[in-house]
Amino acid sequence: MTSRDEYVERFKKQLDEWNGSIDVLAAKASQAHDDVKAKVGVHVAELRRQHEAATERASEVRKASEDSWHELKGGVETAKNALHESFKKARAHFD
Repeated sequence: MTSRDEYVERFKKQLDEWNGSIDVLAAKASQAHDDVKAKVGVHVAELRRQHEAATERASEVRKASEDSWHELKGGVETAKNALHESFKKARAHFD
């Protein structure tokens, strides 16, 4: 397995974990008070959008040549950071 493939596989595992976490947040939001439900609902929608964008980035990296995938890696890292920050904001409503 190439380093590109390993990178994409690790990232896809992280995406799978985040997808489960999004589902957990959505379930918590559905049980919350209306004002929290609305606020977290916005965050959950944003998380789902970011998750889809990150999944597309992973696909682009997988399709890239072994020589050029490093150029795309920055976009993946940006997507990972955005998702991480969005999770922190969404979880803050339950802390």
